Amino acid sequence: PLRRQRQMCIRDRVYRDCTGIPFLYENETIVIEGTPLPKGLAGNAFDKITIKPDSSRWNAENNGDISPKCSDLYDNGYSCANSDRGSVQQFFYRSDPITLAGQPNAAGWRFYWESSCCRPGDIVNVTTTGTTLLRAGIYRVPGSNDKDPCIDSSPQFSAYPTAIFCRGVEVNYNHNVIDTDLDSLVYSWDRPINPPFSSPVLLNYKNGFSPNNPTPDASFDSRNIPSTIDAATGQVKMAVYNGINTRRYITVSKVESYREGAKIAEVFREIPISVLSCPSLPNQKVNSQPKAVINGDTTLEYTLKATAGETINIRIEAIENDYRDSLNTQQQELSLRPEGIMFSSDRQSSSPCQVTFGKGQNLFVEPCAYMENLTPSLDTSKNPPKYTIQDTGSISTNFIWQTSCNHLFNQLGTPGTNEAIFNFVFNVQDDACPIPGSIAPTLTVQLRDPVPLTAPIMKGIDVDLK
Repeated sequence: PLRRQRQMCIRDRVYRDCTGIPFLYENETIVIEGTPLPKGLAGNAFDKITIKPDSSRWNAENNGDISPKCSDLYDNGYSCANSDRGSVQQFFYRSDPITLAGQPNAAGWRFYWESSCCRPGDIVNVTTTGTTLLRAGIYRVPGSNDKDPCIDSSPQFSAYPTAIFCRGVEVNYNHNVIDTDLDSLVYSWDRPINPPFSSPVLLNYKNGFSPNNPTPDASFDSRNIPSTIDAATGQVKMAVYNGINTRRYITVSKVESYREGAKIAEVFREIPISVLSCPSLPNQKVNSQPKAVINGDTTLEYTLKATAGETINIRIEAIENDYRDSLNTQQQELSLRPEGIMFSSDRQSSSPCQVTFGKGQNLFVEPCAYMENLTPSLDTSKNPPKYTIQDTGSISTNFIWQTSCNHLFNQLGTPGTNEAIFNFVFNVQDDACPIPGSIAPTLTVQLRDPVPLTAPIMKGIDVDLK
């Protein structure tokens, strides 16, 4: 995340495919491109930022291993220590406190980080791989100046990257992007780039692939579902049936944030995903994805329109039809993890919101959403711990949110036409090994302000009875 204020630290994460070359966990340099360049506290322009390893966090979070976790009742799960295909390792960085002052021109400030660690060589959807060049960008904020104490924080990918899938299974996932300023977000596919940062080189795609079609489509196998990303929610869907052994595909997700109709930031996540043939369950069946039911509809995407002041109370259900044993007597264990910037901090009614500011200023955003009936508890087995609901076979809980006009920050238009969009993601996973079945059903709330009532007009007659 890039945060424009007088004093700040840049925090960064790098994800490594564990079958690639070893990664040197040492100081790295982020290069800034743009005219004019940002200025430091003393007023001097600069074009480089040093980021340092956050080793204490890395050690505390399982040496960065974020391979899928599952039940050892089936098989051994994947791990980065074993260099298993599809396993992923993350590395944490942060800078010393710096000042990022000034205003970029129309082209913005572009931030690049170059590394040869993280992109495997056996990619099948591009013609070349080469050195990884990661990037982000920030742009002029409408109505701001370089004296603002905090103008904007860029969107952040809050979920671990989904990097491994079973062949022949329809999957969906969501990067759970949050923006603490509650700006509007737009999602899309993009393409990977190679150095130099002064003139990045776009990678070329092989026949049948493109930036908007990074995985095999029906031209490879009629059962394939091409990768799509929902522009409003970030929901990704895909299915790959063709191929043998492990196939890898580069994907690049882009998220742009907008304020008052102007783009003010963009972030990218490049992830090489692996598709492989998964082993059967003990009953010799292929592990299927859990099912989601939102407000009575079996769906992965549910949109609800509401007027500020309404209380939203809808049912969220997850259903698992697979079994742990060959006799079909032991149902799998399900976990449901609610994510979204407007959830309360522990997803319960008595807790405060996760966010207390928006649009670069302190704003009152409570009340926030929470779960009722089955409430999440802190799962300390995860690194870092996550608030999760767990049950066997199925989960049924209620999503509650008392909306208010506090949640509409830009009330500038005609009353009744102002709108804010909020996404709530319910990450659901079973415990099959080595790759759990997982889905990310998304609830989108389109919130509008109420239409003001006009003064009543009294009509009638006066009757004098004598």
